[in-house]
Amino acid sequence: PLSNSCVRMVEQVSSVHDVGLLLQRMDIATCAAAERHTKVNCVTVAMGDVVVEHSPRVGELLTLTAEPVLVGRTSIDVSVRVSAEKGQVRRHVCDAAFTYVTTRGPDGEKRFCPPLEDDDASERTRWARATAKRRRALLKLQAPPPTPSNETFTFETIEVVLPKHQNHMGHTFGGVVMAWMHKAARTCCARHCGCAVDAVRTQGVDGVSFNTGSNVSDHLVFRARATASFDDGGEIKVRVVKRDIATGTEQLINVGYFSFGFFDDRQRFPSVKAPADALVRRRMFVARRRLLTCKGGALDWHASLVKEAPALTLESSLRLFLTDELRWEPCADDVVW
Repeated sequence: PLSNSCVRMVEQVSSVHDVGLLLQRMDIATCAAAERHTKVNCVTVAMGDVVVEHSPRVGELLTLTAEPVLVGRTSIDVSVRVSAEKGQVRRHVCDAAFTYVTTRGPDGEKRFCPPLEDDDASERTRWARATAKRRRALLKLQAPPPTPSNETFTFETIEVVLPKHQNHMGHTFGGVVMAWMHKAARTCCARHCGCAVDAVRTQGVDGVSFNTGSNVSDHLVFRARATASFDDGGEIKVRVVKRDIATGTEQLINVGYFSFGFFDDRQRFPSVKAPADALVRRRMFVARRRLLTCKGGALDWHASLVKEAPALTLESSLRLFLTDELRWEPCADDVVW
């Protein structure tokens, strides 16, 4: 059973590996959950990191379950869990946490978030709340990566915000912007590697924070470049700005980092020397992917994992017991998964 603030949505996968559409639907589901709890309109402030454990395939049915897990005075964190199913086969796709803030009232007054009900919270919900608190604390400790003054991007594309891209409050949907970011990053990766776009597989997305919003008729410029290469893929940075068509001035909207691999193990990412901040992001990403997916594997230890690794180890164990995807069957002398 779902809690009073929980929202569940389904989506049919109609195109190959459309992670951009996935990000857009995750934004819609979490926004609906935030507004159901607060009973006022909310806007996207940030999305936490995403590790894509299963690439959605054509014909699969995605189920998105979003639930508020942490509230502040005017902010609310919503956890979303995505699974894919086809027939009797069900796979976990990803988890993520989105942060929203309530919009002001008609007279400009702040509108505050009601507290969460703890009495009926499930074990999964209580763990998600604890994880959200830990993630928020870690984000406060992480310094933003430095931006070189002479940074050069190798790919640029422009999107014009049309009425169909706006949300129910007349602003551009944050999920639409993230989908455009993913398209720019994936295209940049394909060109950098000299391969087809459909050969590129999205492994994960680092957290994205919105500095400002956009509206209908705004021109959004997406600039991308390869920032690091690794044994199984590489990282693409995407910088999004809003350009004033009259003056040509630009205003930063957000910056995101996307990790890509390939469906063909023989494909390689051309060598790019990774800066220190990219190596830290990679260590975090590898730890989350290996521990949360329970696939195991060695980790290159670093001080940045001191708090992260123990929490992920516990989270991966709890997920085994709390997931809906496990089925235990008795055997003659033992049990198997």
